[in-house]
Amino acid sequence: MSRHHPVHKFWERLLPPYRERDWDKCLRELRPVLDADEDAIVPRMLCAAIHQAAGQPALALLQYETLLPLAVGQGDFLRALAVQKHLDELHPAAASHAKRYEVLQRWFQALGQGALPQNRDGPEPTPAHLLMLDSASFTRVAAGCEIEGLDPAPRRIENPGGSLRFVLYGRTRWSLQTAEDVILIEGIAEQGDAILVDPDLGRRGSLITTAELPGEHLVLGGELLGLFPWADEVASETAPARGARPNEKASPVASAPAAPAASPPPPIMPLPAPAPAKAWPSEPAPKAAAPPPASADRPRPDPRFEPMIASSAPVERRRETRLSIQLKSGVVRLGLADTRVAPLSGRLVQFTAGFVELAFARSELRHLRSRLEGSFLNVQLNINPREELLLCVGRVRYTTALAGESGSDELRIEVEFMPLPPRDQARIEAAVQARLERQRKDPESRAA
Repeated sequence: MSRHHPVHKFWERLLPPYRERDWDKCLRELRPVLDADEDAIVPRMLCAAIHQAAGQPALALLQYETLLPLAVGQGDFLRALAVQKHLDELHPAAASHAKRYEVLQRWFQALGQGALPQNRDGPEPTPAHLLMLDSASFTRVAAGCEIEGLDPAPRRIENPGGSLRFVLYGRTRWSLQTAEDVILIEGIAEQGDAILVDPDLGRRGSLITTAELPGEHLVLGGELLGLFPWADEVASETAPARGARPNEKASPVASAPAAPAASPPPPIMPLPAPAPAKAWPSEPAPKAAAPPPASADRPRPDPRFEPMIASSAPVERRRETRLSIQLKSGVVRLGLADTRVAPLSGRLVQFTAGFVELAFARSELRHLRSRLEGSFLNVQLNINPREELLLCVGRVRYTTALAGESGSDELRIEVEFMPLPPRDQARIEAAVQARLERQRKDPESRAA
């Protein structure tokens, strides 16, 4: 019996709640994957999209703000552009920088074109071609492109001629159909593939896309593709619809005539190297610079730290500050971001429907007060051991140093809950009432 890859099992577990639009269950399936590899882009993009689909814009914004430096640092241009588009949607217009797309283009140009994914066949523009546009055209394309979001239902796009769709992640089954639902051509596009529809066929039919796995598309319309220098050549040489693995079962009656052989896309020229400075006539000519040393081979991942092939749990490395509260015992654990140390232990002082007050040893957090104040935390509330955990986002309102009951100084931290879904807010209010009832019946627990 062949052993299934853990990634395949994850998608199998995620598909049923995704198709039923049970976003809470989708998030519970995603949480272990995010904890196993905090630098992975696709699971975090999926998590942010689910938060947005579930009507939780604050949580989605938190994930996208974490994603942008990840995508830029890993040289993933298309996903960095998609994340910036999501941030533009969630941020107010006054908070967006006017030259954000131009800065993004310059950064990825400086990284070099060879690191970008490119289609090996077909005349459709690649991400590298997009980066080679002048700044004004690139800004117009980046501002005008759209994101086709997370939707398990089939999507029908009328008059899709000349549009280009990059699959950011997931898997999509697509087909080009006439008004009589006759399939002209169909296929499957996965992460990194592109779907380009011929303008003539697009005017006669509709593009049907169905998500086989949760995913998103970055869409460039025909007007935006017209900004590319070779747009006329592309329009005359495109196949009926280009994508990954066209299906051979397309209707032979309605299949379109074969397009002429496509000429290769324009060559991608590297960025010009700076010209050497000219020497003055009285100075000797400078010596030619020594060739750069050969680059070292890319290091191979260590199985001990690779979550998909590791034999044990990876070494913990937090990217976000985490707060765990055991409501019944009053024990609090605070895991600081960018550290591998064990979480700090504290106690629960006050619990309300809007905030919690916590107490920690002052010696452990005195040097972090300015860093904690105003920061956001991932809060994990264990209300009842027999119920599921409540996950939310909190913000540190303030910190105060006080003398503790045992004579040692304490640092009190007040954390307010960010806006919650009605279901979670009701759970917290019920837990507050139950805690007050226990304190009335048992005064000793109130003193503790």
